[in-house]
Amino acid sequence: MLREIVPGVLTWAWPSPRHPYDFNGFLVRDPGGTLCIDPVEPGEGDLDAIVHEGVARVLLTNRNHVRSAELVRERTGAPIAIHPADAAYARGQGATIAGELNDGQRCGNRRARSRSTGRSAGCSSSATRSSAILLDA
Repeated sequence: MLREIVPGVLTWAWPSPRHPYDFNGFLVRDPGGTLCIDPVEPGEGDLDAIVHEGVARVLLTNRNHVRSAELVRERTGAPIAIHPADAAYARGQGATIAGELNDGQRCGNRRARSRSTGRSAGCSSSATRSSAILLDA
C-alpha cells in the first residue's frame, strides 16, 4: 500500500525473496510531474494508485533497480531514465530505456546529483567506487 513518508514523497514495499528485508519504490510529487524512483513489484492496489497519481518519468538509480520499471512504463507511458553506464545492462533486463540520468540534470524541479559509491556506475549503495544518482530539491 502506498504511504506518504514525508510531504510529497510516497513509498511502497515489496518483500525481498532472497533477503530478510523489503525493497522500496518511491513516488516524488513534483510540479514538473511525479517521478517514480526504483519501482518495486506493486502490491494489491499499488499499481492502480501509481497510475492514478500520474507518472512523468521513471528514474532508476542503478542497474540493479530495474524491477518493475517496465510495468510502470507500460501502464503510465512514462519514459525510463538511468545513468548511461547502466543503460545497456538495464535494457538486457527488459527495461525500455528512453533517456539518461546524469549529474546535474533537471528532473522536474529537482536536480540529479552523483556521488561515488556502489556496485555499478549508477549505483546508490555498497562500498565500491562508482556514481550514484540522488535528487536535490
